Amino acid sequence: MGPYLLLYAALIGHFAFAATYHAVLWAVARRNVLLAVFSVDCAIRAGLSWTILSIMTATTTQQASDAASTRIALVLLIMIATTWSVRLISGVRANAFVWFLTIAFAALFIIQAFVVRLNAPVAALRRTELPWGEIVATPIAGVPGWWVGPMLLLGFLTQVFALYCGLRLWRRDRVSGGLISAAACVTVLILTLESLRTFQIFIAPMLGAFPNVLWVGAIAVLIARGHRRTQEQLAASEQRFRGIFEQTFQFIGLLQTDGVLIEANRTALDFAGARAADVMNKPFWEAPWWKHSSDLQQRLREAIRTAAAGSMVRFEVTHPRPDGELAYVDFSLKPIRDADGRVVLLIPEGRDITERKLAEEALKTGEARTRAILQALPDLMFRLDVEGRILDYFASQRDDLYAAPEEFLGRRMPDVLPEPVGIVFQTNLRETFDTRRPQVFEYSLELPRLGITHFEARMVLCNDEELVTIVRNVTSRKQAEERRRELETQLVQAQKMEAIGQLAGGVAHDFNNLLTVINGYGELLLQEIPAADSRHALVADICEAGARAASLTRRLLTFGRRQMSELRAVDFNVVVAEAERMLRRLIGEQLDLRTAIHGEPVLVMADPGQLDQVIMNLAVNARDAMPEGGTLTIRTELIRFEEPPTATHDAKPGPYAVLTVSDTGRGMSPDVRRRAFEPFFTTKGLGQGTGLGLATVRSVADECGGFLTVDSELGAGTTFKLFLPAIHAPTVVMDRKTDAPPAAGGPETILLVEDDDAVRLLTLRMLRQFGYVVLEASGGTKAIQLAESHPGPIDLMVTDVVMPEMGGRELAEHLHAIRPGLSVLYLSGYTDDQMVRHGVSQAETAFLQKPFTVEALAAKVRQVLDAAAPHTAL
Repeated sequence: MGPYLLLYAALIGHFAFAATYHAVLWAVARRNVLLAVFSVDCAIRAGLSWTILSIMTATTTQQASDAASTRIALVLLIMIATTWSVRLISGVRANAFVWFLTIAFAALFIIQAFVVRLNAPVAALRRTELPWGEIVATPIAGVPGWWVGPMLLLGFLTQVFALYCGLRLWRRDRVSGGLISAAACVTVLILTLESLRTFQIFIAPMLGAFPNVLWVGAIAVLIARGHRRTQEQLAASEQRFRGIFEQTFQFIGLLQTDGVLIEANRTALDFAGARAADVMNKPFWEAPWWKHSSDLQQRLREAIRTAAAGSMVRFEVTHPRPDGELAYVDFSLKPIRDADGRVVLLIPEGRDITERKLAEEALKTGEARTRAILQALPDLMFRLDVEGRILDYFASQRDDLYAAPEEFLGRRMPDVLPEPVGIVFQTNLRETFDTRRPQVFEYSLELPRLGITHFEARMVLCNDEELVTIVRNVTSRKQAEERRRELETQLVQAQKMEAIGQLAGGVAHDFNNLLTVINGYGELLLQEIPAADSRHALVADICEAGARAASLTRRLLTFGRRQMSELRAVDFNVVVAEAERMLRRLIGEQLDLRTAIHGEPVLVMADPGQLDQVIMNLAVNARDAMPEGGTLTIRTELIRFEEPPTATHDAKPGPYAVLTVSDTGRGMSPDVRRRAFEPFFTTKGLGQGTGLGLATVRSVADECGGFLTVDSELGAGTTFKLFLPAIHAPTVVMDRKTDAPPAAGGPETILLVEDDDAVRLLTLRMLRQFGYVVLEASGGTKAIQLAESHPGPIDLMVTDVVMPEMGGRELAEHLHAIRPGLSVLYLSGYTDDQMVRHGVSQAETAFLQKPFTVEALAAKVRQVLDAAAPHTAL
């Protein structure tokens, strides 16, 4: 298929897309007839392009004749659609002429489609070679019938009408008028050429689809321009309406006929102290303006029904302000009708007439008016004389009263209230009369129905004989302040823990490098010194101290959540079973160790090493709490929480795996229990504990998405429960490493890259001890030079992750370009977040954490080499 035919195929998709796009626009704005007509027009033009493509690719005269017949039918429909599109977009009032053309083309279409073909049958097909070498089929039809003249005349009339509409449109929109006029002129030219081809004056490929592009493009541009103008007009109209709607001093809104509020202006919202989201799309009678009175709500419902029936309603109502005071409003409800006279919306309108009503009520008794105003306020008010005797009171909430009115009216405040509170009242009473300044104080009372309730009282002098005491219930504020203090305490604790975690992560790298050298050389010396030699025990003590230091570093990093960890499916039952034998040696014979294993697998996502550490820490704490002996019980179980199990943790409902460690020891005091999980807090003597055990356990629980609880009392033992989200994977079994023989060495060549001289020399000695050929480099540049110059293969690169000039990950990317398939083993003493920032994740790459032992290094190197044996880099 050549470019000419491809162009027609593209036109099919172009017209189909235009039809779909404008059909979607019509679906959004259903009253826009132009979009519907133009969508149908584009769909027909897509079909026309298809028939022309079929004619030019026809192989038989029958195929060409059928396609030509379909083409004529579609052209007749296009003439109808074009006539109406131009009529609608230009606004020219020529309905009689448009209907004449419509009926004429429709009659021809019916004849063509259902009666007899008006086009002459194709007598032959001619292969026409286009200037660029493409060959298309050109049908040679017989002598055209009588209908050709009228049909062509109607076609020319359609374009003349389009040209007339374009010229009329030119007066008010030159771009639109010019596009329609240009499309009409080009179409006239194409019709002329098609007429000459029809009467066989010359033979040429069909050009009928090209004016379609002009018409579709022109009308699409005009529709888009009209849509933009409409949107601009709507935006301007909306802005004018919104300005009037929002700035008027009256309360205005819009209701559906069923009473649902769909709009309220800012004046109304501010008056009620409400937000738009709180009242929109809700029944109007449930809005803050009406909720204070069920009678008014019922009256409003009746008014809505009356207005929905077509009658205007008007009456006076009261609306509460944000402070609780009622305002008088002249309210009306007016129906809005559509073009057919149906009521489609209601307009509620209100005018604040409070001043007028207050002026009318000023004629009434001042005492009654004052009482009504005071009773609308949420506070308690007492009128006292100079002796503190209660002369009168106002209470909107009876629950705030300490006693019934008949028990305190006419009595002195100190005689009614409890002694401490009465003294406070009497003191402030005297201070108010003496200084003539308001006094503010707080007190608490235990009320019959509210319990302990906090109040704020304000004494204000009325005259020389009386004062008013305004009492406000501030219990909610007190509770909020207490909650804020608790949150501040938690924030301080979190900041302290973060600081400790950052400190642990900061020193981990250098400390781990030092421990790598100390422990590594200690192991090498221990291997060289016979066991009978007295120095063997000294070196063993050095190695043991180094191992303890490495363990302390891991505990610090686990507490700070900066230890490299690998979460995978772990069975609590397997962890406890494997730890039981070691625990019996750890806690000694004076303690009775009991385990209760759940009957089914108890699976969680966790780091197995961290779970071992959790059990060890809890077991050691339990042992130290039972110096005279006792029972240590470890239990696993599965439970399900339908509701969050505790208000102090952000735990979600669902299945949980529970590890319970309980002892019969001395227990904890409330203060110790409260501080048990604080880092570095310990009740043990100097040198007997670091205070990181329970803090580490809690960090592990948080990292795994669980939580930890403690239940303890002095003399009643302690129970710790670790809750972790359970997973459903019955076929997953935790891969626990068993004791394996020492890893073998090999003849492979290893490139060692380490910026710390001491660590590099130690690692070099370890690797050569196992028979490997080792090339050493102190940085990335030297390593690249060695990789480029070394003539033989390099099987593995062992590199530090973080180095001054080039990191391990960047170095590995450089060397992979030089030696594809090179295996890499990363070493680092840095913490987890720093590792991730340097592009290394333990779960994705081979990694060995510093400090490491000789056996660990040898085993890891062997493991990486064996895994990559078929892909050794050359």
